[in-house]
Amino acid sequence: MTSMPRPRLRRVRLADPIRHAAASSPLLRRFHDHADRAADAADSSDESLQRYDRLLAEEAELCAVPPDLLRAICWYASGWRQFEPSGRTLATPEQQGTRWGCMQLSDHWHPDAFPGAMSDARANVRYAGNLLNWLHEQTGSWRRATVAFFGHDARAEQAARRVQRYREDRPWLMRLPEPAQPDPAAYPEPVASEPPASSGDELDDLYADLAL
Repeated sequence: MTSMPRPRLRRVRLADPIRHAAASSPLLRRFHDHADRAADAADSSDESLQRYDRLLAEEAELCAVPPDLLRAICWYASGWRQFEPSGRTLATPEQQGTRWGCMQLSDHWHPDAFPGAMSDARANVRYAGNLLNWLHEQTGSWRRATVAFFGHDARAEQAARRVQRYREDRPWLMRLPEPAQPDPAAYPEPVASEPPASSGDELDDLYADLAL
């Protein structure tokens, strides 16, 4: 598995990570209508959601990010969808660039993520995971890193609260199959083996040794 480049943001000062993240926020302008795209998961098949669940878990481990945090942000951003039902990449035009894919990365603020993040859900998630990891290093907590992922104002706080609610409620579990339980018949209880019968002479020798 090839590694993705570390997020490199432009036209901002590294000395201020929160303001840096605000400028690079892929979702900052979405909150004027107080809506997210979690409900769009209803348009996805259970099989598709299962694939995203595995993908998000794998990328969270690779990027050293809490799996349910990455799941919750992706659930908020797109309802775990890289593409529209028509087959086109999920896209949200903005004044500066366009946000793409399941994590809604901006091609203006995150040019290093493209073109891969436009067509490849794994590349999209990995870039966002690396960004979250970097924000955690800068801010010292996952809560602050989540806020910074969305910006630095009240709308970013609102988005982070929603993500935290999704992280706690894990609504995607309603669409995922329960883990398979092992079949008891496939794992029968071991039967204790009987010790070999001893002859009378062997018992006499044993007791004789104990008496010495």
